[in-house]
Amino acid sequence: MTVTTHSDFARRMTLLAQPAEKFTPAATYDPDGDCIEFLAKPDLFYAERVDDLVTVYYSQETDEVVGSLIKGVSKFCQEMLGRMPGFKIEIVDSRVSL
Repeated sequence: MTVTTHSDFARRMTLLAQPAEKFTPAATYDPDGDCIEFLAKPDLFYAERVDDLVTVYYSQETDEVVGSLIKGVSKFCQEMLGRMPGFKIEIVDSRVSL
């Protein structure tokens, strides 16, 4: 059995209590679900389904849009590349623009 001193315990707890990394807006593709999830802010959110392909995330505190989920990305991208070769999705200064 190993005995931990008070100072060792305090040191370990201090390391665990470090603040989380700074949040960075991100878009993540999930190949299993063929969807892209956007998170622009780290707020707690609720989801509202718009249609079969789009779900929007709203902040629980401010009701502003903080992210979204887009399904059927592979098919959508194949169709868009033929019609709109410059189509892209950007997250700029915490604001999402398509």
